[in-house]
Amino acid sequence: MSTKQDRKPSTAPTTTSNPPTEAMTALSLTENLPPTTSSVANPSPEESPAREQGDPTTLYPKILKLSDFIHTIRKDLPPLSSIHLTGSVKLHGTHADIVFQPTSNTIRCQSRNKLSIVPGNEDNSGFAAFVAAIEQRKLIDLRDRILERYKKLNPDTKVEGEVVLAGEWCGTGIQKKVALNEIPRFFAIISINVNDTFVQDWEYSDICNEDIRIFHIGKAGFFEHEVKLNDLDASDKEIKRLTGEVEKECPISKLFGVSGLGEGIVWKARDHYGDPKFWFKSKGDILAVSHSNKLPASAVDKENRDRIENFAKAIVTEVRLEQGWDLLPPPQKNERGVGTFLKWVANDCLVEERREMETLGISKTKLNPAISGIAKPWFRKRVEARNRELDRM
Repeated sequence: MSTKQDRKPSTAPTTTSNPPTEAMTALSLTENLPPTTSSVANPSPEESPAREQGDPTTLYPKILKLSDFIHTIRKDLPPLSSIHLTGSVKLHGTHADIVFQPTSNTIRCQSRNKLSIVPGNEDNSGFAAFVAAIEQRKLIDLRDRILERYKKLNPDTKVEGEVVLAGEWCGTGIQKKVALNEIPRFFAIISINVNDTFVQDWEYSDICNEDIRIFHIGKAGFFEHEVKLNDLDASDKEIKRLTGEVEKECPISKLFGVSGLGEGIVWKARDHYGDPKFWFKSKGDILAVSHSNKLPASAVDKENRDRIENFAKAIVTEVRLEQGWDLLPPPQKNERGVGTFLKWVANDCLVEERREMETLGISKTKLNPAISGIAKPWFRKRVEARNRELDRM
Protein backbone atom coordinates (compact mmCIF):
# COMPACT_ATOMS: atom_id res chain seq x y z
CA MET A 1 0.00 0.00 0.00
CA SER A 2 1.24 3.48 -0.81
CA THR A 3 0.25 6.83 0.57
CA LYS A 4 1.44 10.39 0.31
CA GLN A 5 1.58 12.29 3.58
CA ASP A 6 1.81 16.06 3.69
CA ARG A 7 3.59 18.09 6.30
CA LYS A 8 2.57 21.24 8.09
CA PRO A 9 5.41 23.17 9.75
CA SER A 10 5.32 22.50 13.46
CA THR A 11 6.22 24.88 16.28
CA ALA A 12 7.79 22.18 18.44
CA PRO A 13 10.22 19.36 17.66
CA THR A 14 8.74 16.24 16.12
CA THR A 15 9.59 13.33 18.40
CA THR A 16 7.28 10.63 17.11
CA SER A 17 8.55 7.74 15.03
CA ASN A 18 6.01 8.49 12.30
CA PRO A 19 6.05 11.32 9.75
CA PRO A 20 3.64 14.19 10.46
CA THR A 21 0.37 13.88 8.55
CA GLU A 22 -1.21 17.33 8.82
CA ALA A 23 -2.07 19.23 5.66
CA MET A 24 0.75 21.51 4.55
CA THR A 25 0.56 25.26 4.26
CA ALA A 26 1.61 27.32 1.26
CA LEU A 27 5.17 28.60 1.01
CA SER A 28 5.84 32.23 1.74
CA LEU A 29 7.97 33.33 -1.18
CA THR A 30 10.34 36.19 -1.71
CA GLU A 31 11.22 37.12 -5.25
CA ASN A 32 14.71 38.45 -4.57
CA LEU A 33 17.77 37.11 -2.85
CA PRO A 34 18.80 38.83 0.39
CA PRO A 35 21.35 41.65 0.12
CA THR A 36 24.99 40.87 0.67
CA THR A 37 25.75 41.60 4.31
CA SER A 38 28.63 39.30 5.16
CA SER A 39 30.76 36.66 3.54
CA VAL A 40 30.90 33.01 4.51
CA ALA A 41 34.25 31.49 5.29
CA ASN A 42 35.35 29.00 2.64
CA PRO A 43 38.73 27.33 2.15
CA SER A 44 40.27 27.28 -1.29
CA PRO A 45 38.64 24.81 -3.68
CA GLU A 46 40.01 21.30 -3.94
CA GLU A 47 39.08 18.24 -5.90
CA SER A 48 37.47 15.57 -3.79
CA PRO A 49 39.58 12.43 -3.32
CA ALA A 50 38.44 9.10 -4.64
CA ARG A 51 35.80 7.74 -2.31
CA GLU A 52 36.66 4.28 -1.03
CA GLN A 53 33.85 2.32 0.56
CA GLY A 54 33.76 3.05 4.29
CA ASP A 55 35.84 6.23 4.10
CA PRO A 56 34.30 9.13 6.06
CA THR A 57 33.34 12.02 3.82
CA THR A 58 30.83 14.84 3.76
CA LEU A 59 30.22 14.41 0.02
CA TYR A 60 26.71 13.25 -0.83
CA PRO A 61 26.39 9.58 -1.83
CA LYS A 62 25.36 8.43 -5.27
CA ILE A 63 21.81 7.08 -5.22
CA LEU A 64 21.19 4.04 -7.39
CA LYS A 65 18.13 2.19 -8.68
CA LEU A 66 15.50 -0.18 -7.30
CA SER A 67 17.37 -3.22 -8.59
CA ASP A 68 20.47 -2.19 -6.61
CA PHE A 69 18.35 -1.58 -3.52
CA ILE A 70 16.78 -5.06 -3.69
CA HIS A 71 20.21 -6.61 -4.23
CA THR A 72 21.57 -4.83 -1.13
CA ILE A 73 18.62 -5.86 1.03
CA ARG A 74 19.03 -9.50 0.10
CA LYS A 75 22.79 -9.39 0.57
CA ASP A 76 23.09 -7.35 3.79
CA LEU A 77 19.90 -7.98 5.77
CA PRO A 78 18.36 -11.12 7.26
CA PRO A 79 15.44 -12.58 5.28
CA LEU A 80 12.49 -10.19 5.21
CA SER A 81 8.95 -10.46 3.90
CA SER A 82 8.60 -6.71 3.38
CA ILE A 83 10.37 -3.42 3.90
CA HIS A 84 8.82 -0.01 4.50
CA LEU A 85 9.91 2.96 2.38
CA THR A 86 9.59 6.69 2.93
CA GLY A 87 10.00 8.85 -0.17
CA SER A 88 10.54 12.53 -0.88
CA VAL A 89 10.34 14.51 -4.10
CA LYS A 90 13.50 14.39 -6.23
CA LEU A 91 14.40 17.80 -7.62
CA HIS A 92 16.16 18.46 -10.92
CA GLY A 93 18.69 21.11 -10.04
CA THR A 94 22.36 20.80 -9.10
CA HIS A 95 23.47 19.17 -5.88
CA ALA A 96 25.01 21.45 -3.25
CA ASP A 97 25.69 21.33 0.48
CA ILE A 98 26.25 23.75 3.35
CA VAL A 99 28.72 22.29 5.86
CA PHE A 100 28.98 23.59 9.43
CA GLN A 101 31.44 22.95 12.22
CA PRO A 102 29.45 22.00 15.34
CA THR A 103 31.20 24.38 17.74
CA SER A 104 32.49 27.25 15.60
CA ASN A 105 31.03 29.59 13.01
CA THR A 106 33.07 28.12 10.15
CA ILE A 107 30.92 27.38 7.11
CA ARG A 108 31.84 25.99 3.73
CA CYS A 109 29.96 25.05 0.59
CA GLN A 110 30.52 21.91 -1.42
CA SER A 111 29.16 20.28 -4.55
CA ARG A 112 28.60 16.61 -5.25
CA ASN A 113 32.21 16.11 -6.31
CA LYS A 114 34.20 18.91 -4.64
CA LEU A 115 34.78 19.38 -0.93
CA SER A 116 34.85 23.13 -1.34
CA ILE A 117 33.34 25.60 -3.79
CA VAL A 118 33.68 29.38 -3.65
CA PRO A 119 32.14 32.28 -5.59
CA GLY A 120 33.62 32.84 -9.02
CA ASN A 121 34.92 30.33 -11.54
CA GLU A 122 35.00 27.55 -8.94
CA ASP A 123 31.34 28.00 -7.99
CA ASN A 124 28.47 25.61 -8.72
CA SER A 125 25.88 27.58 -10.71
CA GLY A 126 26.21 30.47 -8.27
CA PHE A 127 25.44 28.47 -5.12
CA ALA A 128 28.48 29.58 -3.12
CA ALA A 129 27.73 33.20 -4.03
CA PHE A 130 24.14 32.70 -2.85
CA VAL A 131 25.33 31.39 0.52
CA ALA A 132 27.97 34.10 0.89
CA ALA A 133 25.26 36.75 0.47
CA ILE A 134 23.32 35.51 3.51
CA GLU A 135 23.93 36.95 6.95
CA GLN A 136 26.06 34.41 8.75
CA ARG A 137 23.91 34.48 11.89
CA LYS A 138 20.92 33.25 9.86
CA LEU A 139 22.89 30.26 8.64
CA ILE A 140 24.26 29.51 12.10
CA ASP A 141 20.71 29.66 13.41
CA LEU A 142 19.78 26.79 11.08
CA ARG A 143 22.67 24.73 12.41
CA ASP A 144 21.77 25.51 16.01
CA ARG A 145 18.14 24.50 15.47
CA ILE A 146 19.29 21.22 13.96
CA LEU A 147 21.63 20.53 16.88
CA GLU A 148 18.93 21.41 19.40
CA ARG A 149 16.54 18.99 17.70
CA TYR A 150 19.22 16.31 17.44
CA LYS A 151 20.10 16.55 21.14
CA LYS A 152 16.44 16.31 22.11
CA LEU A 153 15.99 13.19 19.99
CA ASN A 154 19.37 11.73 20.95
CA PRO A 155 20.05 12.96 24.52
CA ASP A 156 22.87 10.49 25.17
CA THR A 157 24.82 11.19 21.97
CA LYS A 158 27.61 13.75 21.79
CA VAL A 159 27.88 15.75 18.55
CA GLU A 160 31.45 15.57 17.24
CA GLY A 161 31.26 15.64 13.45
CA GLU A 162 30.32 18.31 10.95
CA VAL A 163 26.68 19.21 10.33
CA VAL A 164 25.75 18.95 6.66
CA LEU A 165 22.70 20.49 5.02
CA ALA A 166 22.62 18.46 1.82
CA GLY A 167 20.35 19.84 -0.83
CA GLU A 168 19.46 20.82 -4.34
CA TRP A 169 20.16 24.28 -5.77
CA CYS A 170 17.21 24.89 -8.08
CA GLY A 171 15.48 27.51 -10.14
CA THR A 172 15.91 29.80 -13.11
CA GLY A 173 18.68 28.80 -15.50
CA ILE A 174 20.00 25.80 -13.57
CA GLN A 175 18.25 22.99 -15.47
CA LYS A 176 16.11 22.84 -18.59
CA LYS A 177 12.62 21.42 -19.21
CA VAL A 178 11.45 21.26 -15.58
CA ALA A 179 8.88 23.50 -13.90
CA LEU A 180 11.53 24.55 -11.35
CA ASN A 181 13.19 26.59 -14.10
CA GLU A 182 10.34 29.13 -13.83
CA ILE A 183 11.00 29.81 -10.14
CA PRO A 184 13.55 32.28 -8.70
CA ARG A 185 16.50 30.31 -7.37
CA PHE A 186 16.28 28.59 -4.00
CA PHE A 187 18.01 25.91 -1.94
CA ALA A 188 16.00 22.85 -0.90
CA ILE A 189 17.33 20.77 1.99
CA ILE A 190 16.95 17.12 0.98
CA SER A 191 18.97 15.44 3.76
CA ILE A 192 20.66 16.43 7.00
CA ASN A 193 23.77 14.68 8.30
CA VAL A 194 24.89 14.84 11.93
CA ASN A 195 27.77 12.78 13.34
CA ASP A 196 28.37 11.22 9.90
CA THR A 197 24.84 9.81 9.90
CA PHE A 198 21.78 10.94 7.96
CA VAL A 199 18.85 11.78 10.22
CA GLN A 200 15.19 11.00 9.55
CA ASP A 201 13.96 13.75 7.25
CA TRP A 202 10.50 14.23 8.73
CA GLU A 203 11.87 14.91 12.22
CA TYR A 204 13.66 18.02 10.90
CA SER A 205 11.40 19.07 8.04
CA ASP A 206 10.23 22.28 9.73
CA ILE A 207 13.82 23.56 10.00
CA CYS A 208 14.35 26.03 7.18
CA ASN A 209 14.36 29.78 6.59
CA GLU A 210 12.05 30.78 3.77
CA ASP A 211 13.02 34.46 4.05
CA ILE A 212 16.49 33.60 2.73
CA ARG A 213 15.10 31.06 0.25
CA ILE A 214 16.21 27.95 2.10
CA PHE A 215 13.36 25.43 2.16
CA HIS A 216 12.98 21.80 3.19
CA ILE A 217 11.92 19.07 0.78
CA GLY A 218 9.36 17.95 3.37
CA LYS A 219 7.21 20.94 2.43
CA ALA A 220 5.88 18.76 -0.38
CA GLY A 221 5.05 15.91 1.98
CA PHE A 222 6.36 12.34 2.07
CA PHE A 223 5.44 9.16 0.23
CA GLU A 224 5.01 5.85 2.06
CA HIS A 225 5.18 2.42 0.43
CA GLU A 226 5.52 -1.14 1.72
CA VAL A 227 7.59 -3.34 -0.58
CA LYS A 228 6.47 -6.96 -0.51
CA LEU A 229 9.61 -8.87 -1.37
CA ASN A 230 7.61 -11.81 -2.71
CA ASP A 231 5.76 -9.51 -5.13
CA LEU A 232 8.30 -7.07 -6.51
CA ASP A 233 6.35 -6.55 -9.72
CA ALA A 234 3.49 -4.99 -7.76
CA SER A 235 5.88 -2.62 -5.96
CA ASP A 236 7.63 -1.72 -9.19
CA LYS A 237 4.27 -0.87 -10.74
CA GLU A 238 3.19 1.25 -7.77
CA ILE A 239 6.50 3.10 -7.55
CA LYS A 240 6.28 3.89 -11.27
CA ARG A 241 2.72 5.16 -10.78
CA LEU A 242 3.73 7.52 -7.97
CA THR A 243 6.80 8.64 -9.91
CA GLY A 244 4.61 9.34 -12.93
CA GLU A 245 2.44 11.64 -10.83
CA VAL A 246 5.52 13.61 -9.76
CA GLU A 247 6.77 13.74 -13.35
CA LYS A 248 3.40 15.05 -14.51
CA GLU A 249 3.37 17.81 -11.90
CA CYS A 250 6.29 18.63 -9.61
CA PRO A 251 4.88 18.96 -6.05
CA ILE A 252 7.52 21.50 -5.03
CA SER A 253 6.92 23.71 -8.07
CA LYS A 254 3.19 23.53 -7.41
CA LEU A 255 3.77 25.10 -3.98
CA PHE A 256 5.34 28.05 -5.79
CA GLY A 257 2.30 28.36 -8.04
CA VAL A 258 4.03 26.78 -11.04
CA SER A 259 2.68 23.66 -12.75
CA GLY A 260 4.89 21.43 -14.85
CA LEU A 261 7.42 18.63 -15.20
CA GLY A 262 9.00 17.02 -12.14
CA GLU A 263 11.84 14.53 -11.89
CA GLY A 264 10.94 11.70 -9.53
CA ILE A 265 11.19 10.37 -5.97
CA VAL A 266 14.03 9.37 -3.62
CA TRP A 267 13.10 6.37 -1.47
CA LYS A 268 14.72 5.39 1.84
CA ALA A 269 14.22 2.23 3.88
CA ARG A 270 12.43 3.34 7.04
CA ASP A 271 14.36 1.09 9.43
CA HIS A 272 17.74 1.88 7.86
CA TYR A 273 17.24 5.57 7.13
CA GLY A 274 20.75 6.68 8.03
CA ASP A 275 22.51 4.36 5.60
CA PRO A 276 22.47 5.52 1.94
CA LYS A 277 23.00 2.01 0.62
CA PHE A 278 19.35 1.46 1.54
CA TRP A 279 18.17 4.38 -0.62
CA PHE A 280 17.17 4.39 -4.27
CA LYS A 281 15.68 6.78 -6.82
CA SER A 282 12.81 6.45 -9.25
CA LYS A 283 12.65 8.85 -12.19
CA GLY A 284 10.13 9.54 -14.91
CA ASP A 285 10.90 8.63 -18.52
CA ILE A 286 11.56 12.20 -19.69
CA LEU A 287 14.43 12.89 -17.27
CA ALA A 288 15.68 9.31 -16.91
CA VAL A 289 19.42 8.96 -17.53
CA SER A 290 18.94 5.41 -18.82
CA HIS A 291 16.39 3.51 -20.86
CA SER A 292 17.97 0.08 -20.50
CA ASN A 293 14.74 -1.20 -18.97
CA LYS A 294 12.94 -0.32 -22.21
CA LEU A 295 15.15 -2.43 -24.45
CA PRO A 296 13.42 -5.39 -26.10
CA ALA A 297 15.04 -8.71 -25.26
CA SER A 298 16.05 -9.19 -28.89
CA ALA A 299 18.14 -5.99 -28.83
CA VAL A 300 20.48 -7.37 -26.17
CA ASP A 301 20.25 -11.08 -26.93
CA LYS A 302 23.67 -12.75 -26.85
CA GLU A 303 23.26 -13.74 -30.49
CA ASN A 304 22.77 -10.12 -31.54
CA ARG A 305 26.03 -8.68 -32.91
CA ASP A 306 24.87 -5.17 -32.12
CA ARG A 307 23.81 -5.80 -28.53
CA ILE A 308 26.70 -3.83 -27.00
CA GLU A 309 25.90 -0.81 -29.18
CA ASN A 310 22.18 -1.16 -28.46
CA PHE A 311 22.81 -1.23 -24.73
CA ALA A 312 25.18 1.75 -24.93
CA LYS A 313 22.59 3.79 -26.84
CA ALA A 314 20.02 3.02 -24.15
CA ILE A 315 22.23 4.17 -21.27
CA VAL A 316 24.19 7.07 -22.81
CA THR A 317 21.20 9.38 -22.99
CA GLU A 318 21.00 13.10 -23.64
CA VAL A 319 20.07 13.61 -19.98
CA ARG A 320 23.16 11.75 -18.76
CA LEU A 321 25.44 13.60 -21.17
CA GLU A 322 24.05 16.98 -20.12
CA GLN A 323 24.54 15.98 -16.50
CA GLY A 324 28.20 15.25 -17.17
CA TRP A 325 28.59 18.54 -19.03
CA ASP A 326 27.04 20.49 -16.16
CA LEU A 327 29.50 18.96 -13.70
CA LEU A 328 32.51 20.23 -15.66
CA PRO A 329 34.00 23.50 -14.36
CA PRO A 330 34.04 26.28 -17.00
CA PRO A 331 37.81 25.96 -17.68
CA GLN A 332 37.21 22.36 -18.83
CA LYS A 333 34.31 23.07 -21.16
CA ASN A 334 36.62 22.80 -24.16
CA GLU A 335 38.72 20.12 -25.84
CA ARG A 336 40.97 19.93 -22.76
CA GLY A 337 38.04 18.59 -20.77
CA VAL A 338 37.16 15.66 -23.03
CA GLY A 339 39.06 13.12 -20.92
CA THR A 340 37.40 14.20 -17.68
CA PHE A 341 34.00 14.16 -19.37
CA LEU A 342 34.41 10.70 -20.90
CA LYS A 343 35.69 9.30 -17.61
CA TRP A 344 32.66 10.65 -15.74
CA VAL A 345 30.14 9.35 -18.29
CA ALA A 346 31.73 5.89 -18.39
CA ASN A 347 31.91 5.63 -14.61
CA ASP A 348 28.33 6.83 -14.18
CA CYS A 349 27.11 4.23 -16.66
CA LEU A 350 29.13 1.40 -15.16
CA VAL A 351 27.98 2.16 -11.61
CA GLU A 352 24.30 2.68 -12.37
CA GLU A 353 23.95 -0.11 -14.91
CA ARG A 354 26.06 -2.79 -13.24
CA ARG A 355 23.10 -5.01 -12.32
CA GLU A 356 21.79 -4.94 -15.89
CA MET A 357 25.30 -5.60 -17.21
CA GLU A 358 25.64 -8.64 -14.94
CA THR A 359 22.27 -9.97 -16.03
CA LEU A 360 23.05 -9.52 -19.72
CA GLY A 361 26.66 -10.68 -19.49
CA ILE A 362 28.06 -7.39 -20.83
CA SER A 363 31.61 -6.60 -19.72
CA LYS A 364 32.87 -3.09 -19.08
CA THR A 365 35.84 -3.82 -21.35
CA LYS A 366 33.50 -4.17 -24.32
CA LEU A 367 31.05 -1.50 -23.20
CA ASN A 368 33.55 1.31 -22.60
CA PRO A 369 34.44 1.88 -26.28
CA ALA A 370 30.75 1.98 -27.19
CA ILE A 371 30.11 4.57 -24.46
CA SER A 372 33.00 6.72 -25.69
CA GLY A 373 31.80 6.34 -29.27
CA ILE A 374 28.59 8.13 -28.33
CA ALA A 375 29.90 10.56 -25.71
CA LYS A 376 32.97 11.92 -27.52
CA PRO A 377 31.22 13.33 -30.65
CA TRP A 378 28.44 14.69 -28.42
CA PHE A 379 31.03 16.50 -26.31
CA ARG A 380 32.74 18.04 -29.35
CA LYS A 381 29.44 19.32 -30.70
CA ARG A 382 28.62 20.74 -27.28
CA VAL A 383 31.97 22.55 -27.16
CA GLU A 384 31.39 23.97 -30.65
CA ALA A 385 27.93 25.21 -29.62
CA ARG A 386 29.37 26.82 -26.49
CA ASN A 387 32.11 28.52 -28.50
CA ARG A 388 29.50 29.98 -30.86
CA GLU A 389 27.55 31.27 -27.87
CA LEU A 390 30.69 32.89 -26.44
CA ASP A 391 31.50 34.49 -29.81
CA ARG A 392 28.06 36.12 -29.88
CA MET A 393 28.52 37.65 -26.44
